[in-house]
Amino acid sequence: MLILHVSLPLYVIAVLGFVKAAFSCPAQNKSAELRFTVKLGSKDFVRINHDVDIPCCAEGYENITWYKEVNGNWQPVPSESEVLHDGQVLQFLDIQDTDAATYRCYVVGQSKVIYHDTQIVVEGKNSLFECFLFITLKRF
Repeated sequence: MLILHVSLPLYVIAVLGFVKAAFSCPAQNKSAELRFTVKLGSKDFVRINHDVDIPCCAEGYENITWYKEVNGNWQPVPSESEVLHDGQVLQFLDIQDTDAATYRCYVVGQSKVIYHDTQIVVEGKNSLFECFLFITLKRF
């Protein structure tokens, strides 16, 4: 956080942006028993126009496929989302209201299948503070 002092007795607080690194899963052992390697969340809240990574870290798998629940049916994830780390991370850049849904990672091993669901809740535009900051900075 950076605090700028202006000639008036007013402090303007500017929040500097940082490059968000994608969630990274531990290296997977393909010969291990099929299992998730990190504790996975069931609900994630993200502000509109921000980024979110949904992890599905596993080992002992042959394939990971991502689905989105639409009207009670599971459909392959939309093309605007990005799958990283050999299928283990579903990434959204600049998330929108239409991305709010439950997502499923479907993990296939040699003789077993496991899956995990994560609900993404997209919250409103900007906070009152962010709006105030924008208006204040624009005045100078």
